[in-house]
Amino acid sequence: MRLSARLVSAVVVSALGASIAVPSAHADSIQYILNTTATIDMTTLSDNFAGQYVNVASFPFLFTDPEVVGSVFVPLANASVSVPAGSVITSAFATVTLLQGTYQGTGYIFPLGQFAGHDPSLPSVAPTFSTIGTSDVTVDYFSVSLPAMVNGDVVSPSFDLFVDYVGHVNSDLESPGSNWAGYLGAVGEMEIPYTVELDVTYSPVPEPSTFLLLSTGIFGLADLARRRFLRRS
Repeated sequence: MRLSARLVSAVVVSALGASIAVPSAHADSIQYILNTTATIDMTTLSDNFAGQYVNVASFPFLFTDPEVVGSVFVPLANASVSVPAGSVITSAFATVTLLQGTYQGTGYIFPLGQFAGHDPSLPSVAPTFSTIGTSDVTVDYFSVSLPAMVNGDVVSPSFDLFVDYVGHVNSDLESPGSNWAGYLGAVGEMEIPYTVELDVTYSPVPEPSTFLLLSTGIFGLADLARRRFLRRS
């Protein structure tokens, strides 16, 4: 039986289609996990919601430790992953997780302005506190997962986060002062740990050597079909 030129072409085209379909069906994935921290630089509120201290008639009394309330920016720009150049990214998600807990750091207390309660006819001396103290803040658990940003071959989180915190600052009283009643302020610093995870799925582009092997095989099939066709015609 003779092979027609049309059948030879069909054989070549079928081989080409089957050979190219194999690499395009392949998919890879990348999971990138970054464990890092956000720094909280705390400053207490400068009013009666911070802290209060009274020392009138030689009776020092710390009504309330300075309270710290605020939010911290969680930087995500340092988390990114790259896929092989020319790949087709089919899905990309970023997940940020922070565990609930109370975290410790450094801090110290300082006196702010006086309020009514001291005797204005007597000299007033403010208390002093140690500049080596501790701070603690509590944050709630959260986990956010959103589509990631794709810029060429680089995948990174597409959002920023602010985490709310509340806590206190403590430091030792060095001098109680005298005839002083007023507000207390405080500053502190600590690190809040969190995790950034990037999950990326992509289809890589076949390397030039792969195309070379494919083309060599296809031309070999075509030459073999041509020779059989010529022998039988």
